[in-house]
Amino acid sequence: MHKERVNRKSEKVIKPQAVIDYNEGMKGVNVGDQLASSYPAQKKELGELAKCPKASQEFLSTQDSSQTRHLQFSLGYQAPESIYWNKKRLEVSSSDTPAVVRPGIPSDVWSAGCIVAEAIIGCQLFPSFCETNVNKAVRSALASSAANYSPQFLDGAYGFITRCLQIAPGDRANPRELLCSPWLAQAYRPTFHDLTLLRTTVLRILNVADAHQLEGIPEGKVVENYFLQLCKKHGDVIDYHLEVSLGAFFVQYHQASDAEEAYYILSKTLFNDRTLIVTFFDLDLWQQRELY
Repeated sequence: MHKERVNRKSEKVIKPQAVIDYNEGMKGVNVGDQLASSYPAQKKELGELAKCPKASQEFLSTQDSSQTRHLQFSLGYQAPESIYWNKKRLEVSSSDTPAVVRPGIPSDVWSAGCIVAEAIIGCQLFPSFCETNVNKAVRSALASSAANYSPQFLDGAYGFITRCLQIAPGDRANPRELLCSPWLAQAYRPTFHDLTLLRTTVLRILNVADAHQLEGIPEGKVVENYFLQLCKKHGDVIDYHLEVSLGAFFVQYHQASDAEEAYYILSKTLFNDRTLIVTFFDLDLWQQRELY
């Protein structure tokens, strides 16, 4: 609404009544960021955006198009036939149907192979698919993770992934065959690297003693009690065990936050001139007492 005053250009000041009442109550405080008069927003049509490539790119990047999102976020996971299909869809109008076979379940199998490979190597297998020898690319990618996994694990992974990543859709394994894969049925133990990242309520403290050094001697019980009291300083302990064959102490906390706190503090602790090596430990293996 109008206010009974004008600005320097002799124009009437236009402000909402609520703003006027607020400004009068604040006695001029907190009004420095308000415009002196109303400011009409400039409207743009799509045709005007097309004249400016940069503006049109920014506009299109904000559009909520399911097709655009699919093409953007599935890069690196699309099967060759899916890439061809999407290319044809962009070349024809939305009312037409591309004269190619629509990708089916085999394309999902390809994507599954890419995801399994990424879980192992820690990055996309095909950031942009342009490979002529897929098997060679898979072998090279898995070799980059040789330090984190056993040769048997990587050999099984290679066989599983290459069954998914066949250029011809008909040559790929079907989902039922993949689910029955012996490689998936094997329960592989987490590696040392995995156990440093796996947040559980169980800690494994290595380098407590040499393997079998404390076996059958009273000092073993003394060492076990020492580490029990040490671990209790960081939270409520519900189970523990000194594995003398490994020279390692295992402890389970009631809460994962207590285990995480103990992990960081105990990793800097010395015991009998030994630097303790602390990792988390798989909860299922701990309950089954499959310690290593």
